[in-house]
Amino acid sequence: MIVRDIEGAIRSKIGRYPVITITGLRQSGKTTLIKTLFEGFPYFSLESPDTYAESSRDPRGMFAKHEHRVILDEVWQPPEPVQFGFS
Repeated sequence: MIVRDIEGAIRSKIGRYPVITITGLRQSGKTTLIKTLFEGFPYFSLESPDTYAESSRDPRGMFAKHEHRVILDEVWQPPEPVQFGFS
């Protein structure tokens, strides 16, 4: 894997924030980087109709089932916004 300058910044945020968001250009290695940094975390792409349906139907349950440690990819992609309902 290519070592990315941002890797150290991301590592410094782990445990300090409940959510870490990675944005950037298409095909720039975001998914590979985050899957490497959070190896073992369940990975879900909201581009998948089944995953999108599950996250829409019971978002709290989906997070709870995985102890609130998940990688969500393609969050911008779903046909309609997912309402997670967290406050």
